Amino acid sequence: MTDTPSRRPTEPSAPKSADIPVTPEGVAEAVAEADEETVADATAGAAKPSIPVQPSATTQPPRRSYARTDAGVGTGTGTGTGTEGAAGRGTNAGPTWSAAPAWGQLSSAPIPGWEWSGSWIPKPGIVPLRPLGVGEILSGAIALLTRYWRTALTVSAAVAVLSQLMVALVTALLPLPAGSADLTLASTGNPAADLHRALVSLGDIAPLGGATGAISLFAGTLAAAGLATVASKAVMGKPASPAEAWRAVSSRLPSVVGLGLITTCATFGTLALSAAPCLIANADHSSDAAISASALLMLPGSVVALWLCISMGLAAPALVLERQSIRAALARSFRLVRGAWWRVFGVTVLVSLLTGLVSGFIALPFTAVDLIANGTGSDGTAVSSLLLAAIGGSIGAALTLPITAGASTLLYIDQRIRREALDLDLATAVGIPNYGH
Repeated sequence: MTDTPSRRPTEPSAPKSADIPVTPEGVAEAVAEADEETVADATAGAAKPSIPVQPSATTQPPRRSYARTDAGVGTGTGTGTGTEGAAGRGTNAGPTWSAAPAWGQLSSAPIPGWEWSGSWIPKPGIVPLRPLGVGEILSGAIALLTRYWRTALTVSAAVAVLSQLMVALVTALLPLPAGSADLTLASTGNPAADLHRALVSLGDIAPLGGATGAISLFAGTLAAAGLATVASKAVMGKPASPAEAWRAVSSRLPSVVGLGLITTCATFGTLALSAAPCLIANADHSSDAAISASALLMLPGSVVALWLCISMGLAAPALVLERQSIRAALARSFRLVRGAWWRVFGVTVLVSLLTGLVSGFIALPFTAVDLIANGTGSDGTAVSSLLLAAIGGSIGAALTLPITAGASTLLYIDQRIRREALDLDLATAVGIPNYGH
């Protein structure tokens, strides 16, 4: 990425008498020579100013747009009126310049709302208005929670409580059989017996694990849609109240719920279809060869499910911010992720690991109390176990869902900046006209 246009004037050129020694005689000669040149210029009617003057609106210096590298998009620099295309974004006439301070009055202090990155880049909100790095996406998602905590926690707490109630209900209806699920998977020396035991364990935990995973994905989609407006305002440094977030989502609530259901069913439905032949073959006591062959189907099924989950991950912000239909939002997400799948995947996995650690740390005291109260042999369906798990899960989800949702919206904005130069529109929206031209 090349630098954004700098607003600092160019350095003055060295004087003609730069080789004169710094002595009283040399200084006197330099002053005399300067006086002679000034008199000569005055005679010609064009005295040279001693301090560079900022150019007027009709003779402005060129401004350069920084590089945006992505699939099908290059970089472009130039002056005057340009065009947009695969070669880059041209430049237009710059803004009207105000009176410039003298050289001695220039300061390198940060400009409010701007940050230094080789040149001054606007940062009116939680992230700078340029293509974002992984660290900036993470820090911006955390800043969404810390700066807009009232609105973020209001939305995330509602989604967290709803999702944890659903998890408690599923746990009560589909309990994990006590002692039947062998999660150690220690080898016995018999491959057929080991495969059978692994499939039995998978069959035991699949209903509960799949249901809780689907609920988590559904809750994440709801949170991403509910906080998309908040995150977009945070990027521009504008306030966002819970009422504004609700107004933005309420009219789209059926579409948001439908999108969450489609995303969840597509991801976990693919996993279930890939695992079903193996589980059925094992339940029918088929041959080891048939069971092993059907088990291999779970590998490509898992890959397809992961690809779908990442490719549809930007649909929620597109649905709310662009006011699109479910189908159009899904297509929009696929287009934005195409060519950057691994980057989106890496950021998503990193955010999931961090939020998972935080959620686990928060739930740890509640799990310890459950073990003390109900013992290690509990199947988790006791009222006290369900209550403790719901409280711990709600607190953890309320604190981590804003980070997950913020990262999703920032990824959406980042991809639009890289592909569509959205940063120029954002800069105009916050009162920085002609930025990047």
